[in-house]
Amino acid sequence: MAASWMQMPVILREFDATPTRAFAAAATQSHWRAIPAGVRHDVVRTTVNAIGCMLGGVDHPAVNQIEEFTRSISGAPVATVLGTSISRDAPRAALLNALSGSVYAFDDTHAHSIVHPGTPVVAAALAASETARGAIPGETFLNAVAWGLEIACRVSRLVSPGMPMAISQTGTAGMLGAAVAAGVTLGLSAQQLGWAIGIAASSAAGIRAGHGTISMHLLPARASMLGVESALLAQAGFEGGDESLAGPHGFFAGFGGTASTDGLLDGLGTTFELSANTFKPYPCGIVIHPIIDACLALNPRFSARTSPIRTLRLIVSPQAAALADRQHPVSDLAVQVSLQHWAAAALVFGRAGIDEARMLAGENKELIRDLRDRSLIVVDPVCAIDAASVEICFDDGTSEVVVVSHCRGSLDLPMTDAELNEKFVAQATRTVGAAQARRAASQSWALSNVRFVATFIRELAI
Repeated sequence: MAASWMQMPVILREFDATPTRAFAAAATQSHWRAIPAGVRHDVVRTTVNAIGCMLGGVDHPAVNQIEEFTRSISGAPVATVLGTSISRDAPRAALLNALSGSVYAFDDTHAHSIVHPGTPVVAAALAASETARGAIPGETFLNAVAWGLEIACRVSRLVSPGMPMAISQTGTAGMLGAAVAAGVTLGLSAQQLGWAIGIAASSAAGIRAGHGTISMHLLPARASMLGVESALLAQAGFEGGDESLAGPHGFFAGFGGTASTDGLLDGLGTTFELSANTFKPYPCGIVIHPIIDACLALNPRFSARTSPIRTLRLIVSPQAAALADRQHPVSDLAVQVSLQHWAAAALVFGRAGIDEARMLAGENKELIRDLRDRSLIVVDPVCAIDAASVEICFDDGTSEVVVVSHCRGSLDLPMTDAELNEKFVAQATRTVGAAQARRAASQSWALSNVRFVATFIRELAI
């Protein structure tokens, strides 16, 4: 029987020599119903968002291409690729599901760091659920997701200040979260889960040089795959070091610079960093969302203009400029990280969905290109990452300005459950049809009541 949280502080003291041991002890001694109710709902929201994104992205050409590649390298086909009749070994299924969940850039973002934990963590737990010895109920699955998210978010927040922008936190901290989610699902002991964290920490990597290409989305996919492999290796008896996180040559030293581990374990099991996870209303980099909000607000005035536009000033945070200043993206994937494209698309169409996340043809293509040409990125060093302003300057000397203090989907303006459900159904309808999409959404919200997660997963196959 799992230990109660009243016992947890005593148990943790036995393992508090290192953060690796503390995390492993907390995750393996936990159970779903001991997590605060509000946090449990936050875990379900992340899970629903991730599964919806997986179903929505499974038909992407890049996913199909990598799915074909995995045929020759996969072991026994024991785990399902959601929304398909395809099975792969657990690591490759996690790879494909996480890739599907990321490929349209519609995933989640932890507000206190730039990590996208949901897709790698949920994909790892899904794959492990079909691999585990014995049936996995919904509560066990969600508890594993909760601890995968929590550790990814805590670690990511710690290293954020010292981590170079060139390194992806999803490829690093996200891999740790995937290992924990898979390990808890598989029923690893505290020692084994500590090994899994150590193995994942030694494999963690990922640079942002591939932004605008499929390599950007392989980061969460490979984080999930290697997280599952780390848990399976630990289950088989392969060791990982207790100093894997905080040791002199550990994860924090490698990625966090001079970051202090003070506070890393504060409130472990009672307060949850995962509740700062947020969800995207638009399929693109989170740093672009304030610009989209501003341009959607300007759309009626843009549509009614009588004078040509001279300049389109996009006043953004330093992070937005560093990650998404692409005046003329060369592919649909590059569009996902182009401030200029999304500003133009939102102004022209008055919406910002998957259809607008593509290179456009016909007269709209020329209009979009002209607006990108007229766009000027202005970096405001004190602008928050969820804020921006847009100024349209017309040839007749007039101008229109919209200021966004907090974008939709941020912690201050979070997506509601109804909006998340609508997002799920809209994405999944594209691949599995409206009736199946609505059914899958309803089942995902009710995962805590599911007796066998493997049955739920296979019902999402087509």
